[in-house]
Amino acid sequence: MNRRDFLKALGLGGTVSAASACTLDDNVYFTPVEKVLPFVTRPEQTTPGTNSHFATTIGTGPRAWPVVSVHRDGRVINVGANDNTGVARAVTAANLFELQRHWSPDRVTAPRKDGAPTTWDDATKELVGKAVAARSAGKKVAYVGPYRSGTIVDVLKTVTSGNALFFEPLGLDAEALAAKALFGDVGLPRYLLDDARMVLSFGAPFLGDAYASPGLRASFAAAKSANHGNYVARFVAVTPVKDQTAANADDWHGCVPGTEAMVALAIAKLVADAKHYAGPATAMLAAANVEAAASASGISAETIQSIAKAFAAESAVALPGGINGASAAATRLAGAVYLLNHVSGHETMRPGGYRGPISSLADVQALVADMQAGKVGVLLLDDVDLVHAIPGGAFAAALANVGTVVSVTGTPNETNAAAKLWMPTHDAFEDWGDEE
Repeated sequence: MNRRDFLKALGLGGTVSAASACTLDDNVYFTPVEKVLPFVTRPEQTTPGTNSHFATTIGTGPRAWPVVSVHRDGRVINVGANDNTGVARAVTAANLFELQRHWSPDRVTAPRKDGAPTTWDDATKELVGKAVAARSAGKKVAYVGPYRSGTIVDVLKTVTSGNALFFEPLGLDAEALAAKALFGDVGLPRYLLDDARMVLSFGAPFLGDAYASPGLRASFAAAKSANHGNYVARFVAVTPVKDQTAANADDWHGCVPGTEAMVALAIAKLVADAKHYAGPATAMLAAANVEAAASASGISAETIQSIAKAFAAESAVALPGGINGASAAATRLAGAVYLLNHVSGHETMRPGGYRGPISSLADVQALVADMQAGKVGVLLLDDVDLVHAIPGGAFAAALANVGTVVSVTGTPNETNAAAKLWMPTHDAFEDWGDEE
């Protein structure tokens, strides 16, 4: 190591390692420092070897949560809880996984065209030209991505003339459809588990990262703490699968898959009768039958009646099925659970949950039909893998009929492998986006 290289390394401002007797160990592979300049004008908030902390949001849609990213020398190295937001302090496994994705060696960080590197100017001109040509030919410019909220939603809807889909496999589309049918376009409800003496789940995996934000888990933790309200809530699960969440239930009642909606509706009818409910939901409960629900589900009528009696007796809340309830009756199940919460009058389910757009499988199938018919000129693919998620290979076959496929995510998957143009956007540690 010559003196010039040594002085360059010394000028970096970090820790200096001196080699004994000015020589290097034969087992150490040293690469000479090239084109390294010290901080003549140090960037703001950057001190070599010292951590900086920035508040950000990790996750999208209903799973977005405020955290603090830890930076050193301009690079994010860790994720911590944010103490100054007024919500639960939490760092989920998904937050840490996002850090791994940020540093993934497979991540695409620069634009590409036909597999070769290109400039942002050339990629932008290419995309604009293709979009203009598609619209001139009467074809659509469409976008498909995961749940998003905030300003970016309006931008995407404007750019695509309303042809933007926000879809996730095994997502919350059933809950969104049921909420819209019963309450109008007000978004998803929020659940106050910490105010409940009984939590009744029909398969909602709320103790995992996929279903909801850490706030729901914090609410459940408060409900199960004797220091909160001097009582411990009882957790009852009615689901065909004992997953991580149901395994924590005080009472688990296994049922035949797809019959959860019948059980929920039967409980709702019993609760309505006990509460002398006479509101607009009465007609919707007329078809409920305890004996029929017991026969179909495998749960005894006595058990259904016992659950309903406990639910009506004191503050309680019910949650719809999530992944475990993702059957052909998923929307009906969500609607039945909403009715149960409504007729109980407990006010543990309220408006004010996630209000971002949630597209359904029917919306995606309509897009696939347009793609197959050659009606889509430009398709923007965000961080969602529909080739893997949509059965029958329909999405993969339809991609061949799209004029230009553009990937706007830096994470490769089976779907964006068909993209000829890559314009990767920043991830949560790099952008200045917003979530609601």
